[in-house]
Amino acid sequence: MSYFEQEKNTNYTAKAISENLDETRLLLQEALREKERLEEALKLQAYQNKTLIQNMPFELVALLDNNLIYTMVEGRFVTQNEPLAELHVVGKHIRETLPSEIYSKIETYLSDIFIRIESIIEFHYENKSYIMKLIPLLDQSGYQLGTIEFIFKGTDHKIFEVSNSLQETEKELTELRNRFISLVSHEFRTPLTTILSSAELMEFYGEKWAWEKVLKHIGFIKSSVTSMTTLLNDILIIGKAESDKLSFDPYEFDIAAFGLKLVEEVQFADETSHKINFSQEGSDFNVFADWKLIRNILWNLLTNATKYSAQDTIVEFELKREPDKIVFTIKDQGIGIPQNDRSRLFEPFHRGNNVGNIPGTGLGLAIVKRCIDRHLGEINISSIEGVGTTIQVVIPLT
Repeated sequence: MSYFEQEKNTNYTAKAISENLDETRLLLQEALREKERLEEALKLQAYQNKTLIQNMPFELVALLDNNLIYTMVEGRFVTQNEPLAELHVVGKHIRETLPSEIYSKIETYLSDIFIRIESIIEFHYENKSYIMKLIPLLDQSGYQLGTIEFIFKGTDHKIFEVSNSLQETEKELTELRNRFISLVSHEFRTPLTTILSSAELMEFYGEKWAWEKVLKHIGFIKSSVTSMTTLLNDILIIGKAESDKLSFDPYEFDIAAFGLKLVEEVQFADETSHKINFSQEGSDFNVFADWKLIRNILWNLLTNATKYSAQDTIVEFELKREPDKIVFTIKDQGIGIPQNDRSRLFEPFHRGNNVGNIPGTGLGLAIVKRCIDRHLGEINISSIEGVGTTIQVVIPLT
């Protein structure tokens, strides 16, 4: 290769890398905006929860740390003829804030909190009947963060049903945000490190290297950019689906030809040499659907089938055309889905506890479900751990 041809190739490759990086930068900015949206939703939920609590007939809602020191108080329960919330109790031990006769009533129950037992204590104060409920506050790993204290009139049991629902909603939002941040930081670290190291090596040694070695590092960079772009696209699909903004643009196309081409793409990308047997049943495979959403469905299901199956095993992919619907059936011989994980299959960022070191983000089935929902379709999954999984997707055409 002449110097001028090599220079031309270098300029072309540099331009391609720059364009890919620009696209990734835009997607990253959009993903960060999505993260900010989740954080704003969490703040709004917290504000709504507080407002609801303040306007419910609770006498008291409070948070205590593991030393039974108040960290937050909302409510109207009266001690010493003053509202507890106005006694500046934050930072004080529970025994300092309650009348002695009430504290002596609950003292025997406090040890239960630290062995994670909910306690309900009935007591009377100023000729009125009250109920106090002490609930251990745990994080998602089971570590105790503190205690929630409720005081309410003896007739207001129903309040707890609403309160528990609000707590669950806030917990889910917090968990989703934490998983999002953890995923992005973890999954971006490796490709960004690869891009940086390859770019630095090319900067310092590129002129001395053979062109084949330069191309090798250019390949590393392009592969890393593609990996980040794919992850960002997946996150954006989930974000749009959750905010009901996932577009649905159907038009007519040949689903059989589409499926065959997709199988070739998956097998080309597969690093563990699986064989995908594609079969079709029926006639007139021209269908009216959103091919982008169909691609997301089939790509994720087929790549999951190969990723979680042993090398050289066979994946069966059947396409069936019926008068009013199309049915996809994908069967693998993989690790299967544990029973305990099946209720959370379609949660974003959730992965089965048997995946081990197999790479993944926990977004595949979540995306599949959202894309199926946009077609008003359904998905059925049967799986035996250690044997394999069969997934059937039904897309109505009427």
